[in-house]
Amino acid sequence: MLRSFLLTLCLGSTLVLPGCSGNQLSYAPVEGVVTVDGQPIAKAQVVLSCDDVTVDGAMPTSRGVTDDSGHFTLVSITPDKRVIDGAVVGDHRVSILTKLEDQNRRGQTVVVRQELLDDAYTNGEKLTLSVPSKGARDVRFELKSK
Repeated sequence: MLRSFLLTLCLGSTLVLPGCSGNQLSYAPVEGVVTVDGQPIAKAQVVLSCDDVTVDGAMPTSRGVTDDSGHFTLVSITPDKRVIDGAVVGDHRVSILTKLEDQNRRGQTVVVRQELLDDAYTNGEKLTLSVPSKGARDVRFELKSK
């Protein structure tokens, strides 16, 4: 009987754990600053990927873009397609992209700024972030250029 109770308790608790470990996702606010070589970087994309869970075949991701002071605030799209502030609670791989592209008058893509960072920063290899349930409002990514 004790074994059945413990088994039920263990199985039940895995269904309600928040974050990147199940279909019941919890979100928390995330914001911070990105610097490259000690200077704030504007218009960099910050992407968090929760890679130990999928929802409907996709990894939960959160995104933000830095302003002129390097500050970003993340938003997520929920599995039911709502846009909400924050990121999924749990561990994430972080990608930061600084390359800027635009279109010229002919509709051709033109590179405005080359990527400043090594591939390890842009593909989620090097940076990680653990988002606590209370959120993270003072995240700092202090990076070095190539």
